[in-house]
Amino acid sequence: QTLREQGHRQPVGQGVIGAAAQQQQAVCVADVRADPRFVPNLAIPETRSELALPLLLGETLLGVLDISSDAIAAFREEDVPVLQLLADQVTIAIQNAFLYEGEKARRLLAETLYEVGRALSRTLDLEEVLDLILRQLTTLVPYDRAAVMLQNEETLEFVATRGFPAEIAIHHLRVSIKDQDVFQDIYETQRPLAIADVKARPDWQYV
Repeated sequence: QTLREQGHRQPVGQGVIGAAAQQQQAVCVADVRADPRFVPNLAIPETRSELALPLLLGETLLGVLDISSDAIAAFREEDVPVLQLLADQVTIAIQNAFLYEGEKARRLLAETLYEVGRALSRTLDLEEVLDLILRQLTTLVPYDRAAVMLQNEETLEFVATRGFPAEIAIHHLRVSIKDQDVFQDIYETQRPLAIADVKARPDWQYV
């Protein structure tokens, strides 16, 4: 649980787990302290033996099923084929969950588009329509703030927002479209732009 809360990551090729991922085959270690591949983890210092099994969907690696014990030689080589069958069942379960989540997301998208379409047929008021779309957006993707901005010559004007402080007069907000900045990029490519970390983009304009 601690590793999950810390967002622990194991690079492919590093440690016993990473070796199983890289080689795409089971790795059984009788005594981890005698194996140079082992990477100690302070959250589980008692680990003495480990068995890492790849989760393979055809030739695609989904992850690794890792089993460890505080006892030396807890896993035998003859146990590996049976436990790999278990890992294969875990792979199938994960794949089924992915498929279910994907179908659920598609159904939610269809329902949201339907609700937006119904609203558009009820009103032509721009502010009401945009506010509804931003509200429906929360069912599709979690966000802190969202805004619709319309171009007016060389600036973008905020016409609808959600999640902004109530005291802000959004209709007075403007963002310039400058050469070599984010909005110019979007304007020229006519394509969506996803930015993982705006602080890493010197052309990002803070409002």
